[in-house]
Amino acid sequence: MDETTTRLLFHQVSASAPPAADVDLRRVVRRAERRRRRRQRGLAAMAAAVVLVVTGGVALLATGLGADRTPPARPAGPDVTYGPPLTVAPTAFDPLRHAIQVSGLPSGLPFVIGRVTRDEAFYLASRTYSGDDYRVRLAARGHPLEEESGLIGRVSVPGPEIHGRPSRWYTSTKDARGQATHELRWEWAPGARASVRLGDQPDALGVAARIAESARMTATPLRLPYTADVPAPFRPSAAGSSWRGRDLSTFSLEFDDPATGSVLGIGVASNSLTLDFEPNTEIHDQPGQTKRDGNFARVRVRQPTVQFGLDCDDKPYGAQSVGVAMARCVAVAESIDLVANPLRPDTWPRATVR
Repeated sequence: MDETTTRLLFHQVSASAPPAADVDLRRVVRRAERRRRRRQRGLAAMAAAVVLVVTGGVALLATGLGADRTPPARPAGPDVTYGPPLTVAPTAFDPLRHAIQVSGLPSGLPFVIGRVTRDEAFYLASRTYSGDDYRVRLAARGHPLEEESGLIGRVSVPGPEIHGRPSRWYTSTKDARGQATHELRWEWAPGARASVRLGDQPDALGVAARIAESARMTATPLRLPYTADVPAPFRPSAAGSSWRGRDLSTFSLEFDDPATGSVLGIGVASNSLTLDFEPNTEIHDQPGQTKRDGNFARVRVRQPTVQFGLDCDDKPYGAQSVGVAMARCVAVAESIDLVANPLRPDTWPRATVR
């Protein structure tokens, strides 16, 4: 797997959100793997809901599930009710308002990862937990898609039209097992590139075309499983989630500071993933851990059904930067309130921004 896939698979428990300044509040409303310190984390997909208030800072709020906190009936699967598809590609995606939808995948793919950044949206589906059988990528307008590993410089042939637009079909050389990788590339909207990557299989081009026809960016408000306070410089930069069948495994949301590039990620992971840690503190009267990892500060908190974790850095790096990042991480962790059903995205309220 290339670095993009590795990052997606290993960075499922983070994202971002620090403490806030004055905010106008209305209704207060899971086995991620290890984090790496490269680039910001987070995965995109549908999950929770919040009221996002911006006034000198940003506060993420979730409103309740009804007076008795009773969740609605469990949905049939991890699919979400999507908003309308975008017909014009934006120059940047908004992780709070945009979601990638892919409905033409073959059956038997229980492991799904979705992620939206400002530049690209990813959708990975696989038969195994660490697999990467199908990958769909949609880019914002004007943003180039990195070439897939093994396909760089390969000669392409014309592919079928996708929604009336031309496509190109790329095939890698065969690996040691005699298997090749294929990629179909096209524009999902004028000026906005897209690709479907898959392995050798019968009618690989036909399968890729069907997936491509079903892939779209949608105007779908994000949902969140927690409330958190976010300081003014930080802005949403990525969001994502991972699933096993109908069960949510992880959710993450990431923010960055546009002036310094500092990041702060908040992730939620199911306790069924046995992501264990050695507590060395308490946060919200629950077992927690604070840890320094290179330039990053990390905070973990165990709750009855989930763990949530925060990864923070503070740029430019210096003698005091990890300490500053740790103070920020802890403050945000103290501000987090999980919704009643943090593993049930269908019970999370929708996001609005004002």
